Amino acid sequence: MTQKQMAIKGYEAAPLETDSRVWVRRDSKGRIRLIRGEVLLSAARGEVYGMNVWDQEAKQKRLSWQITAPGYYRLNQVAGVTIVTPPTVYVEGEEKHNPYKRRDPETGQLVSVVVRKIALGRGPTGNLVAVDQTLELEPLAYLVRDLEVLKNKAPKDIRDMLRSEFEAERKRGDLPGWAFFPVLNTGVDVVGVAAKLSNAEVAKKLKDYQELVLFAERRAVTICERNALKRHPAIAAQTVTVDKNGNARVTVYGWVTDDSAEELQNKALDVAAGRATDVQVVQSRDMAAAEDVATETGDVSPDEQPPELPEGRAVIDVPDVQREQPAEQPVVRPSEQPAENGERQARLVQRIEQMEDALAPSAVADARAAAGLEPDTDPGALPPDLQEAYFNELRANLG
Repeated sequence: MTQKQMAIKGYEAAPLETDSRVWVRRDSKGRIRLIRGEVLLSAARGEVYGMNVWDQEAKQKRLSWQITAPGYYRLNQVAGVTIVTPPTVYVEGEEKHNPYKRRDPETGQLVSVVVRKIALGRGPTGNLVAVDQTLELEPLAYLVRDLEVLKNKAPKDIRDMLRSEFEAERKRGDLPGWAFFPVLNTGVDVVGVAAKLSNAEVAKKLKDYQELVLFAERRAVTICERNALKRHPAIAAQTVTVDKNGNARVTVYGWVTDDSAEELQNKALDVAAGRATDVQVVQSRDMAAAEDVATETGDVSPDEQPPELPEGRAVIDVPDVQREQPAEQPVVRPSEQPAENGERQARLVQRIEQMEDALAPSAVADARAAAGLEPDTDPGALPPDLQEAYFNELRANLG
C-alpha cells in the first residue's frame, strides 16, 4: 500500500524520500502544527535488536524485539523531544554533581556511575511532558554475574569465597594467579568471587569488565537517554514487531510550536529543580540491566547517524532470564508522589535480604527498630520510603 493510498482522519500525507511515512495536521491558517510519523527502524542499522527471553507461561524462550538508543534517536527526529542534563543528581537522598561517579575508598576503582536526564516535549494531545530519568550502572556487578555463570563450566577455577579465606589460602601459596572480586561487605568480612586469571574465559570477562569501566559514563548516558525517550508519550514504544527483512514501523507524534530551544532548556531545568508547575512529570529510576550493557555501546549521540552493526549483533541471547515487559509509567504532576520503579524496588529488597542474612540477628533487630519497623515486618511489603530507611539502617550496621 502506498502512502497516497493510506489516509488518517484529520491528517494529510506529507511526501518523503524515505521508507518512513509522515502525516501532518494544519491549523486554520494552513500552518503545520501536529506531525504523525511512522518511522522505519532497521535491525541492520542497529536500531532494533532481538533478545531471546524466557517466557514463564510457555516455559520456553521467545524472541522479543527491542528498540536501541540509535532507534530512539531516529524516532526523536520526528518527536522533537529535548534532552537536557541537569546539574545535579540524587544519590541515596543526597544531591551530587551529575553525572556522579562512586569509587572504592581503598582502591579508587570505579564502583558505579549515576546519570540523570530530563526529556521534555509535547505528548500526542499537545501537553508538555517531562521524563525525569535517573540511571545507575555498576560495572563490577556484571563481571560478578558473568563469573557466576562461568562457575558452572569451570568450578575449579571460580569459587565463592570470603576475603579472609582468600587471603589465608594465598598466604599458604594455594591460589597463585588468582584474583578476588568483592560483592558484599558484611562488616565482619567481605563476600566475593575468586577466579583464576589464566582461565581463558575468565581473562575475556575481565577484559570486557575493564572496557566497561573505561566507557562506563558514556554507556550510562546512552542508556539513560534511551530510557527517558522510551517513557515519553510522544514515542512510548518499547517492543516492536519486525518483518522478515528486519524492519519495524513505529508511530511517533511531534508538534511544531513557537517554543525556542532556549525556552525548552530552561523549562527542563525548572523541572529538575521542582519549579515547573505547568509540566506533567514522569519520574523514573533504573539500574542498567545486563542486556542494556550488552547492546548499548554509547558509540552514537543523538545528533549522529547510528552505525552499521557487525554481523550477528542484531540478536543477543540472555540465558535463563525471566523478564516481564515494564508497565507503562504513569504521568503525574510534580506535587504528586511518583511510584518507585518496580525493578529498582525489587533490587533494593534483594539487597535488604542479603544484608539481613549477612548480619547478626541482634544487628538486624537494631536496624528494624531504628527504622520504626516491627520485628516480623516483610521488607517487600513496605512503602518505598520505609524500604530506603531500613536499607540505610542495615548498611550503617554493616559499617
